[in-house]
Amino acid sequence: MKQASVMVKLVVFLIVIVITSSIVLLLVRTGVVDQTNSNENVLNIDFIPITTGDLNIRSVILCGSLEEFECLESEEFSVGEKVNVLFLVETDVDAGRVLLVRSYKVTNANGEVVFASSGKNNVVFEETSEKSAELVGFSDSFTPSGSGEFTLDAIIENPILGKKVTASKRFVIG
Repeated sequence: MKQASVMVKLVVFLIVIVITSSIVLLLVRTGVVDQTNSNENVLNIDFIPITTGDLNIRSVILCGSLEEFECLESEEFSVGEKVNVLFLVETDVDAGRVLLVRSYKVTNANGEVVFASSGKNNVVFEETSEKSAELVGFSDSFTPSGSGEFTLDAIIENPILGKKVTASKRFVIG
């Protein structure tokens, strides 16, 4: 008796599958359901987001003069002299996109912040790329007040990769 019940359930299940398939095919043939040929992944969702990739600050160069990324490097500046900064960053490309956010701060010998790039002036670099990695250059300038030894901390973030790196450079105003 139990075996007959299992067989009846199996036959009913197979009939439901055949009827459902027939209805779907009928809807596709009549054009109610659009059949598109797409290579897009139906489950295009990161359930556990795993990001891989590298983000490196290749160099932070301080310059007295900077024209079109040509720099006369220096670590000593005069009081009131404009300090130019050239940042070279290498980042991996994720899904054909590159997104970089840059900020920096200058601290004196006592560790007090004497200058910081504000949130609204952070440079954002956003591009599409066919390469696996990109080399990006940023430049900026500031005029520190006072004299003595200072430290520039450059902070580069790639929100796509979820990576953040910092590089420091010492310089003297005197």
